[in-house]
Amino acid sequence: MTDTNKDTPAEMSVIRELRRGIDDIDREIVDLLAKRIELAVEIGRLKLQQGVDLRSPDREQGLLSVVRNEADRLGLDVDLVSSWFERILEYSRARQADALDLP
Repeated sequence: MTDTNKDTPAEMSVIRELRRGIDDIDREIVDLLAKRIELAVEIGRLKLQQGVDLRSPDREQGLLSVVRNEADRLGLDVDLVSSWFERILEYSRARQADALDLP
């Protein structure tokens, strides 16, 4: 009986290359998330200086609507992507609060 799970060296090379591509994308996602958080913190500072509420529920709902539409357009699980962005928004608010010494 032959082992059908063994890949040829050429196939393994392709798999390694594809995984490198995934690794690069993962690093980009983390880098973009860090940049997004930096921007959110700066927006929080400006809002605090101007006496504006930090939270913008309408903006958040608009963002989630755009994200859901984009996920649907790309054939991704809309609820899953939306939940990721809800978590990103929660994290952004937490980082704003930490950076601005808010309760």
